[in-house]
Amino acid sequence: DKRLAPRIQEINEEYKDTFVPLQDGLIQREEFGMCIDAIESEEMVIVSGNAGCGKSGCMEAILNYCEENRIPYVAIKLDRRIPRKNCDAWGRELGFPGSIVHAVHYLSKNEKAVIILDQLDALRWTQANSSEALTVCTELIRQVKQLNYERKKKMLIVFACRTYDLENDNNIKQ
Repeated sequence: DKRLAPRIQEINEEYKDTFVPLQDGLIQREEFGMCIDAIESEEMVIVSGNAGCGKSGCMEAILNYCEENRIPYVAIKLDRRIPRKNCDAWGRELGFPGSIVHAVHYLSKNEKAVIILDQLDALRWTQANSSEALTVCTELIRQVKQLNYERKKKMLIVFACRTYDLENDNNIKQ
């Protein structure tokens, strides 16, 4: 489907447009290197920290790394693109024929790929029924794990979440 790559590009541009770097640019952090190591080792990652500690900057650095290394990725801020119903319905809402996982898989079957889901913690504040959104995220994780059995290089998910929510919200913790 020739519509997949341009749609992923649009979603990535939407994500990048929301990031406002500091006047001096991105601050190189030790945590960024840890995220890159995890991506290179084909491991999923949760970036957590307090408000204002640099999670979004870390996500931006990961995007830059993916672009520099030609790693296919899609980046979504969950407070702006709230997951609804199930992976297929949410994917269609995002402009794909089905689940975003399958779209990324289709474009990157023999390559490493990254799905970035930022603002996981915002789901509990932006929607009356946040458990539905978290259920979609859980389904997304299962889809990635299942597809990774047949892939040469793994598809990874990088989540960003405030530490408080990661530690204290049972739905996010799961």
